[in-house]
Amino acid sequence: MFKYAFTLLLLVSCTFMMPRAHAENCTSADLPYTLNAGTLAVPTTLSTGSVIPGSTQTHIVNGSCTGTVSNRTIISCYYGTGNEVDGFPGVYATGVAGVGIELLNNSGQIIRGKGMGCNTTSTPMGTIGTDSNQTFSFSYTIKLIKTGPSVGSGTLSQALNVYGFGDYASNGINGANNVSHYSATLSQRTATCSIDPLNLTVTLGNFPVTQFTHVGSYSAWKTFTITATCSEEVNLTASVTSANGVNSQYGDVINLTPGSDSATGVGVRMLIDGVDLMYNYPLPFGGTAEPGVPMALPFSIQYYQTASTVTAGKANTVMTIDIEYK
Repeated sequence: MFKYAFTLLLLVSCTFMMPRAHAENCTSADLPYTLNAGTLAVPTTLSTGSVIPGSTQTHIVNGSCTGTVSNRTIISCYYGTGNEVDGFPGVYATGVAGVGIELLNNSGQIIRGKGMGCNTTSTPMGTIGTDSNQTFSFSYTIKLIKTGPSVGSGTLSQALNVYGFGDYASNGINGANNVSHYSATLSQRTATCSIDPLNLTVTLGNFPVTQFTHVGSYSAWKTFTITATCSEEVNLTASVTSANGVNSQYGDVINLTPGSDSATGVGVRMLIDGVDLMYNYPLPFGGTAEPGVPMALPFSIQYYQTASTVTAGKANTVMTIDIEYK
């Protein structure tokens, strides 16, 4: 008896049908984009950490999305090759010495994150809408920051100064064309100030010695004004010196010019902007000098008794007022 064994090969064939889905994609006609600040002259008096004048540039991005992306967060990341500047979070090197770049969202928050995989959802650019077209709209602002004591000259490299935008959970807006570049050429500009008048005679008048009755008594204040006009926004200080020197006991009283016919026992005291002016000690004026706008610098002087006895004679002195700006 022959036994036969049969093996049944059953071929099962079927096709699994996947539900059709719309690809997740966000597009905008507003990217890519280049913000062009043109040529910027940076005043030498600009403080470190300040925004470089004229560098602030803002752009608005509108667009829509496909797929199921509503309510997702739109973010931005720094795509450039510069490093974050020490001491300046969210500010990246531009390739020009002493100058960094930062991007802010429409809430004024600095975006701090580098590379395509960064997570800046804590400082979002915006949110994709829940309307049928899943639209979005956001603005961003890019600024240049002075990051060192001096600023170099040159044109910013677009490879260093670029930011990207996208749906954090998916893709960049317009795919790889999701970027904003920043363009500017920088140079330093030296601030200058002119002073008027450069020479001045102030007459205090004649006083009887009997008016000075004790150490610390004084004559009435005599006021005068010096005007400073500066090419840039600067802060001004003033200090006073004299070839006659300062009283050994009173650091704010200038000695009289010595001579056989000179008075003794008094000196000349000065105020700037209502504040006692110590010898060779710079004091600031209140407020800031605006570019091209004359700024009045108020001074006052008086005679001040420095000894128990005052003798009659000429009561003249010569002073040098140093006006400095920064």
